[in-house]
Formats: sequence, structure tokens, C-alpha cells
Amino acid sequence: MPLILSVAAAAAVDETVSSIEQGHIVVYPTDTIYGLGCDALNQETVERIKAIKGRDGEKPFILLASSIEELVNYFIIENMENMLKKIWPGPFTVLLQPLPDFPAYLAGPNGKVAVRIPGDTFLEALFLKWKGLLISTSANLSHKPYKHEWGFIKNNFFNHADLLIHRAPYPVSKPSAVIDYDDGEWKVLREGPQKFPLE
Repeated sequence: MPLILSVAAAAAVDETVSSIEQGHIVVYPTDTIYGLGCDALNQETVERIKAIKGRDGEKPFILLASSIEELVNYFIIENMENMLKKIWPGPFTVLLQPLPDFPAYLAGPNGKVAVRIPGDTFLEALFLKWKGLLISTSANLSHKPYKHEWGFIKNNFFNHADLLIHRAPYPVSKPSAVIDYDDGEWKVLREGPQKFPLE
């Protein structure tokens, strides 16, 4: 039986860190919608999430990180820093080119990886205690609509996740925008809750 905690619980951050480090699956709130995640560098757990969601093996997950300083250990962000500092932390997912030794199972068919730095107090506290890349995929089954309701989330993942963190109240939001940078040009691939600043 999974552990269920309020995001306001004193133990919520520590329990989440412990679950991630043990290779567990966690349901957690973000600055947009509920996410389903784990340590991105734990391939076995990442594959479990794909199986739970019924996810297409070639469709990559979004990764959450603590800071741009952390991302330079994994990705090439030359010529992008000014824009990244403008939009992060926030609801903007950016496709980044990974460094050569980055795990191939996290990249999409074009070789890029979807990454963002969230503007969320719970996740900020989490990243103060755990340094890594966190899988973030919407808490719904593939090809099924997402519902921003705790009962829906709990019923779908009670038997699959090891820890569920809930937030109340939790305003409805769109998923993050998806942005690409190609040939010196920024392109919005999916609109999100905030308008992307083109300049």
C-alpha cells in the first residue's frame, strides 16, 4: 500500500527524497499539473512508468531539474542562457541537446530531451535535498484525458505508485508549454499556461 501525504506535511519532502533514492515511483504536484515520476537515471523505474501509463516507447518524458547550473552537467545550452534565465523557473519545457554520454533512453527520436525548471515551492524544497533529474509525466494513462481531481489521480495510481503527494487547494492549469531552439530560432511547439516571450 502506498504512502499518501499532503504537500504541507512536514515529512512530505523527506519521504519523496527517500522514495526517489530507493527507485520508487512518486505522484507529486508541480506548478502546472500532477506529475508521475522517479529518478530519471534509474532506467528500470523509468520503464515501469512507461508500462503503467501504456506509453509509446519512443515518446520521451519531460525531466525536471533544480537549476541551469545543474543542467550544464547534462546538456548543451550555449546561446540559450539568456532566454532560459528569463523563462525559468516556470511552465516552459525546452528541448535540449544532451551531452554525448547522456542516457539514450531519455531522448526523443530527434535526439533531444525535454527539460524544465519548475517554479513550485514543493519541488524547490525537494531539489534542495536531492540533486538529480526527475521524470515528470502527466498523471494519467496514455491516450486517456487528464483530470485535475485528486480522486481521479488517487484511483488511477494507488496500486502503481509508492508515494502520493496531494495539494489542496490546487488551481487548474494547462500543461507546460513546449519550446524548441533550432538554427538560432525559438519555436513554440505547444502552448502552455503562460505566453512565451519571443524577445
